[in-house]
Amino acid sequence: MGRFFAPIHMTPAPAAALPAFSAVLAVVLSLGCAAPVMAQSASTSTATQSVDDRDYEAARRAFRNGEHEEALRVLVPLAERNHPGAQFLLGYAYRQGRGVAESAPQALHWYDRAARLGHERARLNAAIMLRNGAPGVPVDLDRSRAYLESGEADGQAPAIAELGRVYERGLGVLADEARAIALYERAHALDDDWAPFYLGRLLYRRHATDADWRRARTLFRAGADHGVPVSLNNLAWMLHNGQGGETDLDAAEVLYRRALDMGYTRSGLHLAMLLNLREPHTQIGDAEIVQYCQPVLADPDMVWSRQRNCHDLMKHVTDRGLVR
Repeated sequence: MGRFFAPIHMTPAPAAALPAFSAVLAVVLSLGCAAPVMAQSASTSTATQSVDDRDYEAARRAFRNGEHEEALRVLVPLAERNHPGAQFLLGYAYRQGRGVAESAPQALHWYDRAARLGHERARLNAAIMLRNGAPGVPVDLDRSRAYLESGEADGQAPAIAELGRVYERGLGVLADEARAIALYERAHALDDDWAPFYLGRLLYRRHATDADWRRARTLFRAGADHGVPVSLNNLAWMLHNGQGGETDLDAAEVLYRRALDMGYTRSGLHLAMLLNLREPHTQIGDAEIVQYCQPVLADPDMVWSRQRNCHDLMKHVTDRGLVR
């Protein structure tokens, strides 16, 4: 699980500042998609940019409301006229198959064009696509790192954090834990959402001293405050098992449920393990254990250790006989 920037998370402009989208669409279609005249006065250029920005805001709002095809009829000519926001949103549409056939190569094309115009989120999404690969987009660690280094030079916190992952994992470079930690610390100081999780996970796994786990617990709490589901889960796990501080099963249960509600399915298994510790056992609690373990047992790609945990939990439920 990791970050990927989606335009639907952006804060929309005030409605009063935007014209009705149907009116925008009608105007754009009446003008057609001709390329702009190259030689124009500064005032004309500024006016064109202002109109493009207004049309983009209306199209973005429509896209967020599910009017994908209608929005794209405005966004495509804007993207072709080098509007970076429209290029980013078009890249997202191709990546997710919203209003167009899903196409990772097309997504990367538009992310790249927006990135060249300084769009930070496009630069990050392009870097992540090239790091992980996608259908039709082979892994290119050097190019991915170049995007991140460009973001680092601009002081972009997410790029700094993701560059830390490059050095932690040795992705196309020699692994360098000290540099990874420095990058994570820098991104955390800039209030990046994911940097506390990345740094906390590194310290948790390293566990060279008890101080590593105490700091990891603090960092996972910071990530949880940012609403990062895996940080919620990892903080819950440390509270559940008394790692880096006191055990608190009640707080752990709350956090597992929050992470599960946000779609982090591994929290279901951890919650089942916690519920098995609760005494006295109840029919509702045992039913939840079954509910969370069944997907784990049915998943052929699930790692064996987690399936073994669920087999053990299901045996306890069967032996108690509270659920039929």
